[in-house]
Amino acid sequence: MSCFIKNSSSKADIRLDNINVYDYINERFVHFLSDCLDWISSIRFLDGFNKFTFWWMCDLFKEYKRVKGDNSLPHLISLFAPFPNMVPLPDTLYFPDFFDFTFRSQCQQDKVAIPEHREAFQDLRRCLLSSLLDALREGQRRYTWYYKCMVDCGDLNDFNESLRLTNNEVHIDPTWTEETLKTMSCFIKSSSSKADIRVDYIGDYDYINEGFVHFLSDCLDWISSIRFLFGFDDDTFWRMCDLFKEYKRVKGDNSLQHLISLFAPFPNMVPSPEFDNDDFFDFTFLSQCQQDKVTVPQYREAFQDLRRCVLSSLLESVRYVGLLISRV
Repeated sequence: MSCFIKNSSSKADIRLDNINVYDYINERFVHFLSDCLDWISSIRFLDGFNKFTFWWMCDLFKEYKRVKGDNSLPHLISLFAPFPNMVPLPDTLYFPDFFDFTFRSQCQQDKVAIPEHREAFQDLRRCLLSSLLDALREGQRRYTWYYKCMVDCGDLNDFNESLRLTNNEVHIDPTWTEETLKTMSCFIKSSSSKADIRVDYIGDYDYINEGFVHFLSDCLDWISSIRFLFGFDDDTFWRMCDLFKEYKRVKGDNSLQHLISLFAPFPNMVPSPEFDNDDFFDFTFLSQCQQDKVTVPQYREAFQDLRRCVLSSLLESVRYVGLLISRV
């Protein structure tokens, strides 16, 4: 087919048929498009854009970048334009990499010389952001996913507008890649106001990676507060302590005091988790926060608040265990 198209007397309008949720992008199709890109005038779906075809197209862009890795991706994107104002979001069960729009790295405005290609990318970017924002308003998605899209294909103007819409809240997933967290850090440090960080759910098997530690350290002075999206409980509170331990290990400086203060105030008490973690009772990170070492009153007060919460929570756990033993 590629040979026929390249030897034809006119450019071809490609029409893609029968795209469904279980289809995947294979490399042969990527090589086909790349091989005859200059002989194609447009690419359309027979069924138009819908909640399957639009996101399948985004998967195609990701796969194209992975396989080809050249600067012809903006050309391919332009062949699918124009894009709709908004599209429904699919069931993410079928799209495990749904919120990966890193293919945009080859389509930034300063990297795209041809106006038609640049305009198509801006059109796609607008559609992505408006579709996610509409889903948020309908309560179908979390803001973390919107901010992930923002980092992948937005710009500082979009970021500042998002801060306005969310009252300066920036929703973060600590498991994001180091590249994503670095871009988010640049946005925060260049934004028009300080950010209130909201940390999304951390799973039982997730770990605190160094990328998240470096992200916090890099933009610490541009953050006004840090909160967990669902508040403190027997998981998030102790995961926060894990973060403090990892921060001290990686950074080793006195900025840990500042970081702790951003999580304050702390609750009077939290339930203690199961004691199957060998490192659970490691609170050596507090050594950098002793009263005689902390000069900023706000930091000292936050440390005392954290210390009180840790001790009262552990004491309550000991009492509870003692009560159970007494009943045996």
